Amino acid sequence: VYVASDRPSAALKARLAAVLDQHRALVDGAARIDLLHQRIGEYRVRARELEGQIVGLRKVKGAVDLQRSLQQKLDDTATRGQQATLDLVAAQEALMLARIQFQDALAELPERTEVAVTP
Repeated sequence: VYVASDRPSAALKARLAAVLDQHRALVDGAARIDLLHQRIGEYRVRARELEGQIVGLRKVKGAVDLQRSLQQKLDDTATRGQQATLDLVAAQEALMLARIQFQDALAELPERTEVAVTP
């Protein structure tokens, strides 16, 4: 609201808009990390389900094709889980960099600016 008002100068308005954009990037990055954590958890649950089904099928003589199919699904789930973990690490690194840039941008604002923004 303050940035949209007539109170700040054009230069300050531009700097504050940039800070707000960086803050949005922080929020989006945190949401992505939460989503990736959730997705990894779902992959783990699905992998456990598939492992249990595969173990159960070992007792059934005519279920070789189904067992192979479930094993392929388990392998795919493991691959997706590994990729999600790599994506999570990349997202955490990006969030750390974004947080540092945000803090630096806040520190560079004029001292007399009466704007409270929390990271």
